[in-house]
Amino acid sequence: MSLSCSHLLLPHTTLHHRCSGLRIASLLCTPSLPRPPPPPRPRPMATLDGHAMPPSARTDSLPSDRFSAALANVTELGQSLDSLQHMLGKALYVDEEVFANASVLSKQTRTLKAQERRIRALERELDAAIAAAGHARAEKKQAEAGQRAAEARTEEVLRELEDTTVVFKLHAEELRAKQDEVEKKKDEIQVLKAIIETLRQDKSGKRLS
Repeated sequence: MSLSCSHLLLPHTTLHHRCSGLRIASLLCTPSLPRPPPPPRPRPMATLDGHAMPPSARTDSLPSDRFSAALANVTELGQSLDSLQHMLGKALYVDEEVFANASVLSKQTRTLKAQERRIRALERELDAAIAAAGHARAEKKQAEAGQRAAEARTEEVLRELEDTTVVFKLHAEELRAKQDEVEKKKDEIQVLKAIIETLRQDKSGKRLS
């Protein structure tokens, strides 16, 4: 097959190189043909009575096995050629300018796809950051509410302590006043005792006289 001095573009193919004065797909220049399978090893064949076939009979069957393997290789080669011909039928022949524009467009398309993937990744990161910020704000609000509750409880305890201190002072003053009264009563009792003792002594002195 002879090709003119033009450029060949294959569908779904992005890499091209020059081959025989043409820039064609690397897949066309080096078609990957399947390797022929290794010839099967001869298996021992048995006769109708169950005994092994002699070596001479086994060597007679080797050419037929090789012929079958060769036919299989030819069939696979034909299938590969048909596939290659089908790809050539879908190829487009373009000039230098169109090929350059197509290459630039393909590169821009790959760049745009990469940027789109990067944008989607950044959007996912942004969503995760927003969710984390919302979670942090919720935790901050909860901590602030707990702090306010603790401060309110502290103020309440302080008020209770102040009230208790005032009550304690009142009780202490009452106790001191009662203690003063008790001391006065004791002094009065001592005076009365002295008076009574004096009166007793006077009465006893008069009786003796």
